[in-house]
Amino acid sequence: MRGATNAFDDAIHDAGDDAIADAAKLAVNGAPPLPLPAMKEYQAVIVRFGKRVREDEDALTDLLNERSRSGWTPALMTQNESRVTVVFAREAPNADA
Repeated sequence: MRGATNAFDDAIHDAGDDAIADAAKLAVNGAPPLPLPAMKEYQAVIVRFGKRVREDEDALTDLLNERSRSGWTPALMTQNESRVTVVFAREAPNADA
């Protein structure tokens, strides 16, 4: 089993060396750096339900509209009998700007 692991590690290592060599060739030839994937930031909000359905609907609607105006989009929602958890996501601000 040890030999299989070493062969796998060697294959990963060789692939990594090729990628580094390719990047170095691009840099030497004056090519622009490859763009990195955009980073995201997340925000989790828990909305607790009350006794009135209409007030709960209004609270959730206000939350979604408020976050949407700030560039957040719902990425995940979970619900149980007493609350809803909403995870919002948006592109992180560019650190170079």
